Parts: sequence; C-alpha cells; structure tokens
Amino acid sequence: MEATGRKGRFSTGIRIQLIHNHLLIPSWFSKHTRPRDVLYMAAMAACTFNPDMKEMHGRLKDRGKPHKVVVTAVMRKLVVTANALLRDRRMWEDRTAVAAA
Repeated sequence: MEATGRKGRFSTGIRIQLIHNHLLIPSWFSKHTRPRDVLYMAAMAACTFNPDMKEMHGRLKDRGKPHKVVVTAVMRKLVVTANALLRDRRMWEDRTAVAAA
C-alpha cells in the first residue's frame, strides 16, 4: 500500500493518510467530529479491554506519566498497529478477555 513508494521521514504521515482514506465513517461521524476525538475514545476503550494496551497504560502510569501523555501514547500505538495491519493486509485478531471466553 505504498502510495508514493518513497521511504523516509514523511512515510509515516503518508500511511496515516491512507488509513483515513480507507476509514469507514459511521453514521454518527459528522464533519464537525475530528478523527482525533474518535481515536481518543478508541484509546480509552483499548485501555480498558485490550490486554496489550492495558499493560502499556499501567506501565506508563507506574512511571508517573500524566493521563494525557498515557492516552496519547495509546492513541499512537493504535495508529501504528492499524498501519501495520494495512501494510501486511491482515485482519485484527481479537485478544480481549471476552473473546478468550
């Protein structure tokens, strides 16, 4: 999914833009809702239910990081994970406690 075939400093921004172009926009998503707001809510849910994100959240909190920094790190990890899934053309594997049961 390399848009321009360029490698380098701006390649991450290109991949994030590709995610935005392929995003299925829900009906409640209006032009006034920023993608950052939606990503924030996804990060909050991931901190609660995703074991990997929950562990990362706890590790950063134990180091004394402020809540905003912790949530921003989880948001970034979600974007990086989504980019990797798109690059490898893989589906998300649910590893929550609910899926394990």
